[in-house]
Amino acid sequence: MSYLSLPSFARLSVDRAYTPKLGPFVRMSLLAALLLIEIVLLSLRFDAQSLVGRTDPWALAMLQVPWLTRLGLLVALIAALFTVLRRDRRPLPIAPPAGRRMAIYLILHLISLGLFTRLTAFLLEGTARQGNAVELWVATWAALGVSVLLFWAASLVAPWQWLALGRKTWPTLATGVGVATLVWGASHFTGELWSGLGAATFHVSAALLRLIAPDIVCLPEQAVVGTPTFQVEIASACSGYEGLALIAAFLSAYLWLFRRELRFPHALLLLPVGMILIWFANAVRIALLVAIGTWVSPAVALGGFHSQAGWLAFLAVALGLAVASRWLRLFHAIDKGPASPVEASSSITKATPTTAYLLPLLVLLLAQMLTTALTDGIDRLLPFRVLGVAGVLLYCRRAYERPLWNWSWGAAALGVVVFGLWMLLEPLYQASGDNDMLPTQLSSLPPWVAATWLGLRVLQSVVLVPLAEELAFRGYLLRRLIAADFLEVSPRRFTLLSFVISSLLFGLLHGRWLAGTLCGMLFAFAVYRRGRLADAILAHAVANALIAACVLLGGAWYLWN
Repeated sequence: MSYLSLPSFARLSVDRAYTPKLGPFVRMSLLAALLLIEIVLLSLRFDAQSLVGRTDPWALAMLQVPWLTRLGLLVALIAALFTVLRRDRRPLPIAPPAGRRMAIYLILHLISLGLFTRLTAFLLEGTARQGNAVELWVATWAALGVSVLLFWAASLVAPWQWLALGRKTWPTLATGVGVATLVWGASHFTGELWSGLGAATFHVSAALLRLIAPDIVCLPEQAVVGTPTFQVEIASACSGYEGLALIAAFLSAYLWLFRRELRFPHALLLLPVGMILIWFANAVRIALLVAIGTWVSPAVALGGFHSQAGWLAFLAVALGLAVASRWLRLFHAIDKGPASPVEASSSITKATPTTAYLLPLLVLLLAQMLTTALTDGIDRLLPFRVLGVAGVLLYCRRAYERPLWNWSWGAAALGVVVFGLWMLLEPLYQASGDNDMLPTQLSSLPPWVAATWLGLRVLQSVVLVPLAEELAFRGYLLRRLIAADFLEVSPRRFTLLSFVISSLLFGLLHGRWLAGTLCGMLFAFAVYRRGRLADAILAHAVANALIAACVLLGGAWYLWN
């Protein structure tokens, strides 16, 4: 029996008779991330707004699902935070399911999720709404949704422990529901601030735009601002109140969790500073949106930049203030430590293998997010992404196991198998006409520019992506799920949990969850076969090289989506 005790920072208390291979806190974090990813993907795939205007009881009920989901996530987040900070330090009795049972529960969870997704598409996009048995379909859909959550919960805590756990944690859950309801109501109340806050956002955005545009369009009555060739309407959601709520929640949690290391009452200044910065960043975002739409591309402005810039601004402000509070003596109560963020990041990279193994993938994902927000069609910022990832790999090279690159006919053959599996499953995901504009856009560039771009794209796919992804998933995660000191774990050591979870997360990262998960399992097999991470990197590189050949020689541009 293992026990989970969560004081200010998670501590694990384990009975000597049994030492689980995957700690309860790690398991909880991974399964929470899995559920969150699934919810995000479902919300991106489906839009219940297609039912707006219908008066059918089932349609009205389904329209409530999005906000109920958000409320449920908020309740879970606050309840988890209160569990971490609870005064009762006695451990919570949690009996995790055995490895095989957990795998079964996860498989049943994924099967239920697949059926739930298909039935959701049938209800929202199919012909179910005209049928006579639509209420029966909705009831089945609801039952599948409940089963998805139940099988997910069973993979975290054995079902026979649910009642005992509920008795122990019901005050925390009740508090979470109450606080979440208040926060939810407050967020709706902040929407009413649009009349005042929106006007301020409008005028600041217009003032910033005047600094870079000689002639602007400014219509306060319609909340429209822009240039003669590109204007936007600043809706209530763009006034900045959501960012204020997010940064207030983040900084409040940060101040409480790190209260022993921060200097009070000085640290309380982080709240007003953060709220001012996030609101001003929102005004800057609107001005940049107009600038990009005017001088770069309306598609870029209304597409990637509009959807990504807000989150990028929040991450920059939130993490920037957290880092600043750690080295500014005005906020930090401990005198010892790095004198600057540069020294801090340098010491972390040199001291922790975890950073060296995960940082290349994080830089790759962040760079991809930035380039998606700032480009349309062909990725003109690709050179910066390649240089960034290559620079991190070079900087951290001494922390990696040697060798990272070694030829093996067996690993190369496995890469061919991965390529064949990927191509076999590609019709499940391919949309007709995907990326057909890429060759046209390349042909409009000077030949040497197009050739350079293609060379960098191949370099990223064949060298940088295999290195970054294999370091994170097979070098780190596959062994970190077995022991905290992952470098002491033999690469040939197999556990079902680490094998399944690392492969599943690899599949979810690639969007094609079935193909990605199966390919992740084959890459893990490459490591198990000889105990060399270099074999997984080589297999990954061979598979990506064959995909690049299909793109360049066969015109299958959709493979580079």
